Amino acid sequence: MKKQISLALSLVMVIAFCLIAFSNVAPHADAKETTIGEDQEELRRLTKELEAIKQKRDESKKAARDAQKQYAGTEKEMDLIQLQIDELTLEQKQTEMIIDGYESVIQRLKDSIGEQTVRINDLYELYDNILINYYKYGKPSDLELMASSGSLSEYLTKKDYVGYILESMKQKELEIEAATTDLENTYAEITKSYRYLDQYNEDIQNMLGEQQLLFEELNTKLGDYVSDVKLSEKEAQNYADRQAALQKKIDALNKQIEEKKAYIDPSFCWPIDSVYWKNCYISSGYGTRRDPFTGELRTHKGVDIAAPYGTPVQVVKSGVVVESTDNGGSAGIWIKVQHYDGSYTSYHHLSKRLVNVGAKVIQGQIIGKVGSTGRSTGNHLHFQVYEGSEVVNPKKYLDKYILKALDIHHYFD
Repeated sequence: MKKQISLALSLVMVIAFCLIAFSNVAPHADAKETTIGEDQEELRRLTKELEAIKQKRDESKKAARDAQKQYAGTEKEMDLIQLQIDELTLEQKQTEMIIDGYESVIQRLKDSIGEQTVRINDLYELYDNILINYYKYGKPSDLELMASSGSLSEYLTKKDYVGYILESMKQKELEIEAATTDLENTYAEITKSYRYLDQYNEDIQNMLGEQQLLFEELNTKLGDYVSDVKLSEKEAQNYADRQAALQKKIDALNKQIEEKKAYIDPSFCWPIDSVYWKNCYISSGYGTRRDPFTGELRTHKGVDIAAPYGTPVQVVKSGVVVESTDNGGSAGIWIKVQHYDGSYTSYHHLSKRLVNVGAKVIQGQIIGKVGSTGRSTGNHLHFQVYEGSEVVNPKKYLDKYILKALDIHHYFD
């Protein structure tokens, strides 16, 4: 019984160990049923979208900073305008106080001129009465004055008194007229100053109105800048959220790619199996060469492997056939395979193709036969390697010992 329990526990431990070991190499359960190439294409798309979002986020942040600068500048401008408004308001109050004072002075001058006018009118009336009396009764003679006087002294006094009255009235008339003239001149000057102050006060009110209107306009702008800052900051946050979400997808995709890579072939094999090498060699390398048909210098985007007609061609790495045609123009009969690591390989000038588009192929699987179809000068395999959509030198993908064995013309030295 104890042996059975021990055996069962051992079996459970072995199963658990296998599960743990398998979980370390198996693709993630959430991994999509896509090739690494498709994942990498999606990764490029997401990365491009991420860069665009980063740029928009940066633009929104810059817009927020610009709006904040404009807000600060407008605040300073409003402070200066408010200072001018305060100064104009104080000046207006002082001017109004001076105007009030001038109005009091003008009123007093008006009253004084009126009083002087009454006085001179009274004097003129008295003077007129005296003149009328003189006209009716004539000037009193010396004899009459003597007869009415009790003594010589009284006579002289009466005579002098009449003359004094007339002279005094004449002098008073002149004084009143001079005082009135002075008052009228002062009134004119005060009135002129009053009008100047009144106009100045009106100018101050106009300037005050303009400054207050400008202040209100700036205050409206201030509100707009606040809205711009909030909107830009909100946009920047939205872009930051989208950026974080995209980054999360990119990280998950990178992880998915790495998990899938654990299940793919670690390296390329040679497109022609070693059993046929005795009849094969590299007849042309990658790079600039003279075109065998025109003699012009052209870029040769691949490596040519001379081999007998019908030699089997094998896929260098597992993947999916994405192109397969008997009418490939200058390529002749050709096949293109997308590999799970995102790279592509193509096989040109075949005499026969053995797989169609969509077929899943494994490393070393025979997919066609060597021929000389298309633009070709003899039986050979033209082999190309792509990284994404660009053709690259296949040297770094091919084993250096194989190259050494088959590169008899030293194209890859």
